[in-house]
Amino acid sequence: MYEFLYIGLGNLDDKSWFGTQRFATALSGRNRVLFVERPYTFFEILRGARRPERILHPIRRWNKNLFVFSPFFVLPFSAKRAILKRINRYLNLFFLKFLLRKLGMKNPILWLDDPFESFYIGRVGEKLLIYNCLHEYSYQPDQLNPDLGFQGGDEINWYNLNIEKRVLQRADLVFCETPSRVDRKKRYNPHVFHLPHGVEFDLYSRALESDYVPGDIKSIPRPIIGFSGTINHEKIDFELIDFLSSIRPQWSFVFVGRIYRNTVIPSCIQDKKNVYFLGEKKYSEVPHYVKLFDVCTIPYKVTRVTKDIQTVKIYEYLATGRPIVTTYMPQLLHLKGVIEIANDRDEFLEKVESSLKAGDNPTLREKRIAIAKQNSWANRAQKIEEIISSVESSNRNS
Repeated sequence: MYEFLYIGLGNLDDKSWFGTQRFATALSGRNRVLFVERPYTFFEILRGARRPERILHPIRRWNKNLFVFSPFFVLPFSAKRAILKRINRYLNLFFLKFLLRKLGMKNPILWLDDPFESFYIGRVGEKLLIYNCLHEYSYQPDQLNPDLGFQGGDEINWYNLNIEKRVLQRADLVFCETPSRVDRKKRYNPHVFHLPHGVEFDLYSRALESDYVPGDIKSIPRPIIGFSGTINHEKIDFELIDFLSSIRPQWSFVFVGRIYRNTVIPSCIQDKKNVYFLGEKKYSEVPHYVKLFDVCTIPYKVTRVTKDIQTVKIYEYLATGRPIVTTYMPQLLHLKGVIEIANDRDEFLEKVESSLKAGDNPTLREKRIAIAKQNSWANRAQKIEEIISSVESSNRNS
């Protein structure tokens, strides 16, 4: 059993869960984890984004092995004043050290999902530093220096890259979700491992066995061509959706997920009667929607960013056994044979159409489900533990 101080990218109370919450909960299956959520302010409480009781009760128990700390930034305007942010960080560090002592975590493994949280390195008595590279930060817009931000071309965000480089060079272990990212990060650290996302396999298995059908999808005409996940204009190919929904008005195109930040759905899609946006759902509810898709889709634009992500939904789709059609992503080529990969919009249409005509193929269905089971979050956690054990053994022998 290991002990982790996990500095997360989100909150466990969030309706939608991403890699940060899933890795933390997976690790808590056989290890003790103190999960540190994103710091919050009075302004977030005032606008209802965070619960006010977290101020008085900043620590809570999520399950047997998982404890959650919600840091509060006492001093306002810390996003604009570096000195205020630093003071807030030290105040929270003082309380965090108290929690570590209370939980008996003397030398935890420090796990960072965010290179901008490097403040904790060397300050919590960690015996190992793990950096889990969930995003390619050299492509990301930078909140502090927007003039250096990635604008969708080949520009590199040098500010982000330099911050991440320092974390990479100090880390004992680095995990990346795609092979291409592994290759890039190995320039700065030889101990980089491929660790794709997984799936809550039991959650999807229970949904398949259940007769429950959510009310907002019950009356939608079949066939349903579905997408589950964040609707982000930087990733979703709205031109492809417009083309498909126009040429096949008898199909229902269903989107289950939140609309990301400033994403605006084009009116040509919003006005269509065969396109449905059902909104964000709780993580536990999503399988009950996905199992009703006649074809699961990933209609992403083909960009530098989408070629370098391992989308969480792929194994969730596979867990239902349903047919899957995606735009071209090289990181999914190893699944060819159980999923369909389209190179252009006409081929995408053709593959959706052929999947509908083929109907349920028991052999393919079982293959998909078996692959999903192999890629469960429990198996991911076991792989992490094995890698840590190997590194510790190497350190002892060196």
